Amino acid sequence: MVAIEESEDTQGRRVIVAPPRPVGRQRQERLQVPLPRLFAPGLDVGKIRSALAPHARTLEVTETGSPTVPIKHVLKVMVIGFVVACIFGARGLVHSGQGMDIGIERTVTLGIGQPLQAVTQAVGLTWPWDTAQHLLGRNLQTSAPLLSAPTPAPTGAPRPAVGGNTKPAVHGKTRPAAPKPPSLFVPTAHHPLRLLVAGDSLTEYIGPMVADEATRAGPSRAYTDTHYGTGIVRPDFVDWSVVAGQEEREYHPNAVFVFMGGNDNQNMVAADGHVIYTHTPAWTREYQRRVEIVMRTWLKGGARRVYWLAMPPARQESWSQTNAQINVALRRAAAQVPGAEYLNLLGPVTNHGKYADFVMVNGQPTLVRTPDGIHLNTTGSQIVATEIMGVVKRDWHLGAKAAHKQGKSTRPAGKRG
Repeated sequence: MVAIEESEDTQGRRVIVAPPRPVGRQRQERLQVPLPRLFAPGLDVGKIRSALAPHARTLEVTETGSPTVPIKHVLKVMVIGFVVACIFGARGLVHSGQGMDIGIERTVTLGIGQPLQAVTQAVGLTWPWDTAQHLLGRNLQTSAPLLSAPTPAPTGAPRPAVGGNTKPAVHGKTRPAAPKPPSLFVPTAHHPLRLLVAGDSLTEYIGPMVADEATRAGPSRAYTDTHYGTGIVRPDFVDWSVVAGQEEREYHPNAVFVFMGGNDNQNMVAADGHVIYTHTPAWTREYQRRVEIVMRTWLKGGARRVYWLAMPPARQESWSQTNAQINVALRRAAAQVPGAEYLNLLGPVTNHGKYADFVMVNGQPTLVRTPDGIHLNTTGSQIVATEIMGVVKRDWHLGAKAAHKQGKSTRPAGKRG
């Protein structure tokens, strides 16, 4: 409480702050304090106080209660929020669990989420989640993942080089040559290049960088579509054959650059339910089969080239081995799909193909990797984006002054790097 005493007969004034009072109490009282020593010795201070009392006034400060909330109320709100989130977000809980590595955490999450999803779906409480996902364009999987479904024709042998109309005779018979890849065109203002950079978090920086450079280089419309935490090995989480189809319908790209695999250091589950373990030939073959499906999805939708970037080596040896397997699968898949190319553009961000945190850039050691030892930082991403633009300019003549005078380019697809 604060009290102010004033007197009309003197020029003395004093503001006194009283000691703290218990919280929640209200008081109104006159402070009895000594008057200032403004008077000569011998004067009767008591009489002076009595004379000034009628002219003094007291100001009151009302103290309010504490703004804190009891812990039981906080816990109650948290419990209610958790229950509501579980009821209306059961699909999201299951979706997150499906994206986890095979193990106890995934088992527990799905053990809780799947029964809850079955109940909420039965009573029709999944519509808020379904509506939100539809509006956000996140219908990234089907009830039965297409990538897990077996394909009728086996793969594995490289596709012979394009050049003739027939293949060599086998037992006196000839076979037709593999179809040629779609021809390329020279972008113009009326027919710009539609370019898409797609993948997982590896494209987080590279995508916008390529899009920005492409639009400045020549007539083009560039798009980037990053899906964090996704990959080829877990179509039950996000099916990239579905994503590729959605991207074709939305962006209509002529050239697609793909960079993903940062989440694929894990086992795969085949269509019949058996587990395909990493670091085995079966894993590489299955990865190749799935990549071929995704490549063909883009190409059938109208893309003329699908460029799939090699995975960079990782700091962790096990992860680096998986990335090497992925690159083998990508190279084999590109050899099977006309119009697809396997690009190894990672030389400038590695130590002669081996992992390195620092590489020489303009004569200076420069950090190009992130602390996780998997991703490229902004500097490393810019280096790879520049390499990608070199491919774009060379294949599509983007930015070349003489490009408008040239005809169509029919350079066949194949491995580069």
